[in-house]
Amino acid sequence: MSIIFTIIFIASAVGIWYFWKKNPNKKKLIASIIILVLSAILIATTSGDDSKSSTDSSNQVSTKKGSTKKITELEQATIDVDALFSNSKHTKLLSGTTEETIASVKKEVSTLKSSKKKTQLNRDILKAEKLWPAFKETSIKNSASESVKLASESTVRASESASESSKLVAESESSVRAESESQAAVAAEKAKEKDPASYQSGITYDQVARTPDDYLGKKIYFTGRVLQVMEDDGETQIRLAVDGNYDNVLLIDINNSDLAGSRILEDDLVNAAGYSNGIISYKSTMSGKISIPSMSAKVIENQGAASDDYGY
Repeated sequence: MSIIFTIIFIASAVGIWYFWKKNPNKKKLIASIIILVLSAILIATTSGDDSKSSTDSSNQVSTKKGSTKKITELEQATIDVDALFSNSKHTKLLSGTTEETIASVKKEVSTLKSSKKKTQLNRDILKAEKLWPAFKETSIKNSASESVKLASESTVRASESASESSKLVAESESSVRAESESQAAVAAEKAKEKDPASYQSGITYDQVARTPDDYLGKKIYFTGRVLQVMEDDGETQIRLAVDGNYDNVLLIDINNSDLAGSRILEDDLVNAAGYSNGIISYKSTMSGKISIPSMSAKVIENQGAASDDYGY
């Protein structure tokens, strides 16, 4: 059993190194450290009981071989209950006993038919449940440092001490905290990008129309009536009469994903927020080449159909 725990110890030590240096992950790093310490404790607590367990097992095998009588469920339950304790009076738990083992034996006893022996077995299980909390705490306190030392001698990978592990956790927490702050900043920036108020820079239509290069890439915000909508698979283009003025037309393009499934229709009254994209020129069938300011929109607030008296 101690060999299995040693293998677990080695794997957790490698995990600590990997989730710290190669692929930082706070939750997995802390889990690896906890497994490292627990496996070290179990190595220490089970190593001293291997010979005892082996002897007990040999005795049980010999008993079975020497008897032609098939062991009953009650006898097996009695053996399993006794195996929870290190003495015949059942006042101390056997090293290596786990809470899961106690629960498993309790379930086994519960399936037995009612009898005086079953009642006694239930009392013994109750003793084990009461002894468990103190047993667990004592094992951790008394065996932690010794366990780490024994496990360290078993493998080069497990040579890190408890103090080094603590330092590792501190450095990892610092790294994770910095990463968390960075992610929070990115999330805040994304939230700000969806806030129309953040685009109200005060830049006017006249400014982006007259000196577009001065405002290229800067935040702009306009309200107006939709004159024309051109939809494509990936984006939608809108010709907008700013403030309802048909002489102040703005060409807007926006990704369909930013529209959240809501279509824009002609004559809708919308607030458009985004970035100035310079002058766009296109040919008109009526008046030849037309050049108007353009916007790469991030947010469009649709107020529904504009009133008939909106604009001029």
